[in-house]
Amino acid sequence: YCTGLTTVTIPASVTNMATDAFSGCSSIATVNYNAVNCTNTEVTPFFSGNSITSFIIGEGVVSIPRALVMNCPNLTGQLVIPNTVTSIGSLSFSYCGISNKLTIPSSVSSIANTAFAYCTGLTEIEVLSQTPPSCGATTFAGCYDKPLIVPCGCVSAYQNSPGWSNFTNIQQTSGCSYQINASANPSNGGTVQGAGIYNQR
Repeated sequence: YCTGLTTVTIPASVTNMATDAFSGCSSIATVNYNAVNCTNTEVTPFFSGNSITSFIIGEGVVSIPRALVMNCPNLTGQLVIPNTVTSIGSLSFSYCGISNKLTIPSSVSSIANTAFAYCTGLTEIEVLSQTPPSCGATTFAGCYDKPLIVPCGCVSAYQNSPGWSNFTNIQQTSGCSYQINASANPSNGGTVQGAGIYNQR
């Protein structure tokens, strides 16, 4: 109930935050989250409400804990996940207003259920890992009609991966190139041209 508090910075030294630590802080607009190894398992969200408009995840953060921030409709704009993050906990950004493109870096190996559920302002989700991260059945609930962009040659892997297979529009990233091999068969049947590397159109 520190109602005059507008900005919160969680430093790298923090390893645990208790339930309701920021309860009633109704004026928080900006959160700078730099806790590199905070692994809370709380159910109650640490940060929530209409006042939060900016949530910045610092470089070096490894784990985004469960129920970190949710129900923040005014938290709009692009959410940047650093390429040091390896896991994203459940409920971490559900029902937030984050919009534009969400990029999941290749460092992420697991995304728990409801992590980005009902972030309906998203325009597309891009995952940079060639191996699909483990993903819950409801991780992106309400967003499965959004385009899912995956690395070149990985569409089939995501279509057959639990959680990711819920997406109805899985595409590979633009700019893919392909090696085309060509040879005459039988070998004395003539000459063949056109082998080489070609970019996707």
